[in-house]
Amino acid sequence: MKLSIVFVAALIGATTANPLGGMGSGLLGGGSSGGSAGGSPGGLLSRLQGGSAGGSFSASSPDGVSAGGSSSAPSPGGVSAGGSSSPPSPGGSAGSAAPSLLGGGSAGGLSSLLGGGSSGASTDGSAGGSTGGSAGAPSAASPTSPGGGAGGKCDSYTIINTRGTTELQGPSVGFLGMNQQLLMAAPGGKQYNTLYPADWSQISTVGTLDIVNKVNSVLRTSPKECFILQGYSQGAAATTNAMPKLTGAAFDAVRGVVLVGNPERQPGKDCNVDDRGGSSTKMVGGMMAMLGGIPANWVPKVLDICIFGDGVCDTTHGFGINPPHLLYGGSSSVQGMGASYMKKALGY
Repeated sequence: MKLSIVFVAALIGATTANPLGGMGSGLLGGGSSGGSAGGSPGGLLSRLQGGSAGGSFSASSPDGVSAGGSSSAPSPGGVSAGGSSSPPSPGGSAGSAAPSLLGGGSAGGLSSLLGGGSSGASTDGSAGGSTGGSAGAPSAASPTSPGGGAGGKCDSYTIINTRGTTELQGPSVGFLGMNQQLLMAAPGGKQYNTLYPADWSQISTVGTLDIVNKVNSVLRTSPKECFILQGYSQGAAATTNAMPKLTGAAFDAVRGVVLVGNPERQPGKDCNVDDRGGSSTKMVGGMMAMLGGIPANWVPKVLDICIFGDGVCDTTHGFGINPPHLLYGGSSSVQGMGASYMKKALGY
């Protein structure tokens, strides 16, 4: 409980010290929000991002989405399409790690997802120039990964999507683009949105239990079902904490996990990548890194994305909810990398 209070205080302090466009006067649901949030999930992560959310997002049920249409996550501070945005480097110069929010910017580390090859992506200027790419995103088809594509193509799968702090119940803004890409490319998919408060307490136990219960309940009636787990911010913590509870058939059924802005991220894990699949954030830890992190047997299944300077997952270069923490949903490289990883994990 004390840890939760300290974490909440840090988040509030960080957002107070770093006011953002579109933030309005009410982090907890009140006040006005600059820019429009056209159809995107509400709450802190979407409210802080201000700008307009173009495109459409089709839903087959309150807890499910279907392929079709396009969806673009709102850009921080009302940024319009076309411009590029990079998180500021500690030294004061803007690096090149963050891609254009609404397109542009290549996913330099993506080649490692597709079976090797070097990556020439340059990281944030303060991270020392370019990374070689050999430590890029883990391959979802690794033969050592029990769930990473080694089990053949999944004809039926469920995405379990767990939103971040104060996002309204529904799909998280951090995965809209990648999930639309996946659902259009891989038939037989549906989405379940984890039921839990996602409030400032940062006590995500209810979410963790809902994830575990969903996997086990589906397997009782559909033993061949495959799963993809996703979590943004507090949702990433809830997902991480569910991993040790998913054993046996449940462990095997989870083909892949995509986390963004994970507060429980621990330094040095092979699943750690930056927003381009590179290694500029491999050695950084999150605000709750001391809580256990991703179990060793789960690491080959996980893609844990942390943008350089995101104060929730990279406390070496930032602290708390800051601008880099809000870039995932609008990052073309993050969305493309996540979609490619999930498709390969499911055997497509």
